[in-house]
Amino acid sequence: MNNLSKFLAVGMIAASTSLFTACSDDDKIDNPGNGGGETPEWVTGDQTTAANGNTVTVLTGSVDEDFTLTKDTQWIIIDKVFVQRGATLTIEPGTVIYGDTETKGALIVNRGAQINAVGTADEPIVFTSEQETGLRDRGDWAGVVLLGYAKTNNVANSDVEGQGALIEGIVGVEGSDDGRYGGNTQNDNSGKMEFVRIEFAGVALSPDNELNSLTFGGVGNQTEVNHIIVSHAGDDSYEWFGGESNHQYLVSTGCIDDDFDTDEGYRGILQYGVSIKDPMTADVSGSRAFEASSSKDAAAANGYHSQPVFLNFTAVGPYAFSESIHPYHQSGVRADRATEIEIYNSVLVGYPHGIQRQDKSGEIAPNAKFMNNYLAGHDETFVDIAGGGINDIVADNHEKATIADILNLPTTNYGDYVDGNVVPHLASELNASSINPADVIEGDADQSVIEDVDFVGAINPQGIQAEWNWTSNWMLMDAVNQPY
Repeated sequence: MNNLSKFLAVGMIAASTSLFTACSDDDKIDNPGNGGGETPEWVTGDQTTAANGNTVTVLTGSVDEDFTLTKDTQWIIIDKVFVQRGATLTIEPGTVIYGDTETKGALIVNRGAQINAVGTADEPIVFTSEQETGLRDRGDWAGVVLLGYAKTNNVANSDVEGQGALIEGIVGVEGSDDGRYGGNTQNDNSGKMEFVRIEFAGVALSPDNELNSLTFGGVGNQTEVNHIIVSHAGDDSYEWFGGESNHQYLVSTGCIDDDFDTDEGYRGILQYGVSIKDPMTADVSGSRAFEASSSKDAAAANGYHSQPVFLNFTAVGPYAFSESIHPYHQSGVRADRATEIEIYNSVLVGYPHGIQRQDKSGEIAPNAKFMNNYLAGHDETFVDIAGGGINDIVADNHEKATIADILNLPTTNYGDYVDGNVVPHLASELNASSINPADVIEGDADQSVIEDVDFVGAINPQGIQAEWNWTSNWMLMDAVNQPY
């Protein structure tokens, strides 16, 4: 990856020259969609043409003061855009923002900055590829990153400006806070995202060094990120590095790697989520619905384990659509490195392995738990690797003979889902009651955010929640062919 200084491109607009910081003449970047070549350096507010032929307005550089992306124009993120401490980036409902393919555009909201991206079910905010219909692909651009001052177990953490852990995929500059995360402020607030689509984002730069479609680093519990759909992620759809943010209504479709990845002491509660895997697409690192870790260095983590709590999730694996699947598909859940992940009242179907537990850090965390979940369609349901102790964390789950015993899918043709030909019917066919999370949760997360419901899986079979309107614009499935 290039040095971060090359990412701090010029930024200003005519109406407010102080909004963005500039770069030197040596830091010129390529014109988006033009196949490369030296061009005059970009300035926020410039007009250019995206690869799909649309006229777009450039967003680049460093956002130093409050700024609004309006829906009356389409925008393109060129290179890394950092929203700086004290600034708020507001995005109007219905706004379309492209990620530049050439520079792998990324939006990074630094510690102390905020994003205010509040769409509606009918007018979602869309982050997507600049490519034309039919040519969009995973990894066309890098993604969205939210960073905060909440605690992690990464020993590089610090409240000091210009210090702290660097989020994956970012190369740091001494004295700069760009890309740094973590601290000791659990009620930190990185802003709000509601009814947002993120499509074709995520870039794997090297093993364990990626930018995901939506990344959280040390994000505090006053941050609100709900009603998000990530489609065709080039790495993980969602990944949390520490922090304590809570979420509802998260969707992942066609992700190449992990749908929900938790690391570095993340402690939050997530309720209502759906993931749907492409049977013929997977990552060399192994593709899963849930990957849960705590720390690569158990001693350095000092007992501050990850404690994510997942409630009412439905994860549909590759076997739901095909008996022949990509060999890199692995497990519905992998718990390792002393994680204390808890999953309750959920549905997990169609993976080679249902739940794997393994120990890579030299420490087995005591409180991981997998309870009152429904499983089917796995080659092996519970898998213990290298003394992981799988039997210590599974209790009172329910295995069914076939996926159809749990989910009545309208079709087993995966292409029908991503082409928008069918509306996913993912409500459980079971008349199954939930358990009360308050009676079983081991971790320290704030349980006041939990909704008390009496069903298993993401979707209420007795009456689908209004939030799961699969025909609304925010839950668009056909991202490949959607015109913008």
